[in-house]
Amino acid sequence: MSVEDKTRLINNIKTNLADILTVSDMDKIIEVITNELCRFDVSMLDLECNPKDDMLKAFINALAVEGRSPKTLKRYDYIIQRMLRSIKLPSNEISVYDIRSYLSKEKERGVSDRTLEGNRQIYSSYFG
Repeated sequence: MSVEDKTRLINNIKTNLADILTVSDMDKIIEVITNELCRFDVSMLDLECNPKDDMLKAFINALAVEGRSPKTLKRYDYIIQRMLRSIKLPSNEISVYDIRSYLSKEKERGVSDRTLEGNRQIYSSYFG
């Protein structure tokens, strides 16, 4: 992995975690990731792995017009993008079964029921 690719990866991670972690925690995580990357031969794909389809943009804009806080908008955007990246389908092709399967995998990964319910409500709002 080139230095530029590593820098891009680190910057993407920082951007995604900026509103979730403190600066100190972020620095520690970035240090660990940087050290671990040295042990792997990884290549960046030219694919857009973080798609922001028109439906998501329209949804976030609608929430902004409703007066939702910037922090809420970022949280919704992050949670929905995470799901979209995992399912790997455009929003208009995702079924209730895809979402259920995704939530099941998240539960197996150790995500709490409370968090899953909050995320499910976000997905319900998004697809509603």
